[in-house]
Amino acid sequence: MQEMQAQDLEGFTMHEPVASKKTHTILVSLGLHHEWSANGHNKLLRIWFLIWAVHDKWCGKWLGLWVVPNVELAPTVHSGR
Repeated sequence: MQEMQAQDLEGFTMHEPVASKKTHTILVSLGLHHEWSANGHNKLLRIWFLIWAVHDKWCGKWLGLWVVPNVELAPTVHSGR
């Protein structure tokens, strides 16, 4: 948290949980592994890292959380060979 504040205090403040009021709805899913939610966050973008997370909508368990280098950097782009 301290590193994110040091890199981008304005962006960190915009993502503060109390910065905006959110409405909540009930999640509905047909069962385990029927629907996953995935999201990317660019809170560490200034130091060239992205955060990706995936979780199962039905049970709410996290399936994965990754911090990866920014894909705009040449060494991280896969050539397909």
